[in-house]
Amino acid sequence: MGLELSGVIVTPVTPFTSTLEIDEDAVRELTGYFLSVKGINGIICNAHAGEGSALTPEERVRNIHIVREEVKGQVPVMSMVEAYGAAEAIRLINQAQDAERGGDHALPAAHLRLARAPKPGGGDRVLAGDL
Repeated sequence: MGLELSGVIVTPVTPFTSTLEIDEDAVRELTGYFLSVKGINGIICNAHAGEGSALTPEERVRNIHIVREEVKGQVPVMSMVEAYGAAEAIRLINQAQDAERGGDHALPAAHLRLARAPKPGGGDRVLAGDL
């Protein structure tokens, strides 16, 4: 069965330390706050307001892990993917899916049309196509 979303899906900012690293404690605190609010039924990390396009690939993956660790399966965790080309979008989608440990909930930029393809080990992998 596919992902079913309802209610409010939040796209939190990504807090940084004074040395411009992800402030993991603040991410955890913010995630915990959103989980405590009735009606919030999903979290999209690495979105535009969350500085997703400014994060390194390793930081994007770490941010996904931090949020998933805090959420503990209570609501869907998704990662926004922003890219200037199909090849980069596919790479980022696959990276986000790998970070989500088998999830298939990477959100592509709205201008991409998507297709699904089998993922090694089961499940689907989202691929950009027909731009």
